Amino acid sequence: LYDRISYVVSTLGLEKTSSGSSEAFVIKAKSWSELIKEVEAQFLDIEKAVRSSAEFIKQAEAELKELRAIYDKIEVLRQLGINPRLFEQFKLLYATLLSVPNRQVALLLSALPKPVIVQKVLQQEASSLILVASLARLKQNIINVVRGLEIPTLTLPSSLPEDLDQALSQVASRIQELEDKLSSAKKQLEEIKSKHGSFVLKLKGVMYDVLNVLSVRQSAELSEKWVKLEGYVPASEVPKMVEELKNFLNNKVIVFSKEEHSSSEVPVLFRYPALIKPFEMITVLFGYPSYTEINPTPILAITFPLIFGMMFGDLGHGAVLLIAGLIVYKKMADITLKSLGLIFSMCGVFAMLFGIMFGEVFGLHPFEPLLFSPIHSVMDMIKLSILVGVVHITSGLILKMINEYHKRNYLDLALVEVPKLAMYMAGVYLVFAYGIDLDAWFKGPIVALLIPVFVLMFGKAIASTVLHKGEHKLISLISEYGFESFDMLIRFLSNTVSYARIFALLIAHWALTMVFYIIGGLASGIPGGIVLYAIIVVLGNIIVIALEGIIAFAQNLRLHFYEWFSKFYENGGIPFSPFKTSVSLSSS
Repeated sequence: LYDRISYVVSTLGLEKTSSGSSEAFVIKAKSWSELIKEVEAQFLDIEKAVRSSAEFIKQAEAELKELRAIYDKIEVLRQLGINPRLFEQFKLLYATLLSVPNRQVALLLSALPKPVIVQKVLQQEASSLILVASLARLKQNIINVVRGLEIPTLTLPSSLPEDLDQALSQVASRIQELEDKLSSAKKQLEEIKSKHGSFVLKLKGVMYDVLNVLSVRQSAELSEKWVKLEGYVPASEVPKMVEELKNFLNNKVIVFSKEEHSSSEVPVLFRYPALIKPFEMITVLFGYPSYTEINPTPILAITFPLIFGMMFGDLGHGAVLLIAGLIVYKKMADITLKSLGLIFSMCGVFAMLFGIMFGEVFGLHPFEPLLFSPIHSVMDMIKLSILVGVVHITSGLILKMINEYHKRNYLDLALVEVPKLAMYMAGVYLVFAYGIDLDAWFKGPIVALLIPVFVLMFGKAIASTVLHKGEHKLISLISEYGFESFDMLIRFLSNTVSYARIFALLIAHWALTMVFYIIGGLASGIPGGIVLYAIIVVLGNIIVIALEGIIAFAQNLRLHFYEWFSKFYENGGIPFSPFKTSVSLSSS
């Protein structure tokens, strides 16, 4: 019944419609089965009317599509003066009219049996209308070729008159008739929606509550005198729940509660400040955090707009993004759009800050940068991008260490995660301090890299062999961990270099903006050029903000998901979904 009501809600387009009055909606019944029957009785007539109209609309639209195609065929044939019905009267000849995709014309000509006459009677953009004629004895051969190439034949239904003018008139009349009936059916659905939409939504709410209640009832332990229920409640809400239960049941209730954090089955519920809450939608795209790991959302709320701001560093463009985001946040009712609006607003703030640091406003450089100009200090910008990547990846490795500590995986913490961080930091130190000078590396500093590599290769392998009393072969484990260590080095290098895209996107952002200034400058030399220049520059900046905003957002997601989350985030949490009812249920 719930699915049937959902079908009607979907058909009437009520998904995003308010249920109307906020007054309690009560259906009285002595049992759950009686309640369901009562809901069905009130819903049945509405369902029949909706299904009848919806099914007619579906059939009518399908027939209209077919009739319009036939109408177009007849119109073409009438203009060409060709009537395929006349071909049926031939005794010694066989003729057919084909609508051949242009790419298949040559293939058709080579595959047709000989002798055959082929005449292209109409050339269109994607296909050609081709008349094929031959001796009657070759009819089946031609049909086989046409079917094999899946080429449609231009024929008319036998129910239509032979005269093309009469056929066209008959089809046009049927199209008009169906369009009138279709309009009437759609109008009927709108009337049902207007008259019963709010009521149907309330019925859906009742059935949703019934399903929830019966689901809880099914998991409860019941007897004639007592009932036992178990569930998860936010720890801060337990006193309030106990008090309300005692008041409702006249103190005839016993509540046992204990805090649980370790089980993987415990649902997660996080509360955030208003500015951090929107970033949860980015985190859950990758999965919900569990209680056994650190929730990355508060950190993400800083790093995401910061990296976006570096990619999008422009004071003017950032201000536009801030204002646009605030408008979306204020005007939109949908929670997802509101969250996106707030995210883009914060990204706009950071873009403005980096715009000041880089001295850039709408692609121009009217003042001295506080930091440096990426356009004139390319290497500095590349180094800054890589440095941000190093800090970001390092934070991910540290979070992984903390997660392992919370899980009490002390062996992995000591022999995998700590050496992994040490290896990464040693590699970063070697590159930043000595560049790619291998001679300088091998004079001593490379030891800082080799020690954690050796620990990764041999530490876990030896420990596993000892702890499992030789069940695991040492040589096999050393080979496995050795390969993983080498792979880890390559991935660390790849992950770090990926942050150079911050520099690349910032330069692309500036370059694309300058293209529109150049085009505007070329246009300014013609009469009325000043106005044209202004239009080109304004539209160009809007295009850059929209296009580069989307690209920077997508690349920012990639850096966080693939380069950062992959270092520590396992997700696997179960979101807290509380039992709740949207309507009042009353028994009598």
